[in-house]
Amino acid sequence: MTGVTGPEVDPHHIKGHNWLSAAGGAKKGSDLLTIPLRHDLHVELHDIGWESWEEKYNRSQLEEAVRIMLRAERDGIISINL
Repeated sequence: MTGVTGPEVDPHHIKGHNWLSAAGGAKKGSDLLTIPLRHDLHVELHDIGWESWEEKYNRSQLEEAVRIMLRAERDGIISINL
């Protein structure tokens, strides 16, 4: 999302869309629904909540996860068969 790579980036399991991965409550969702976030943005998301974070940055975690999956397929990293 920020173009930053390396150890200052955290994998974030998206929140608010657990119905996609059959996770519920405090369970972690699927690793496929993970987006890379700079550590400070990751901490902020958990501090203010996913809905406030998405509104503040005008970004959807779900759209980011799909964008990343499509880029990985385009780059030959994964194969998506629907």
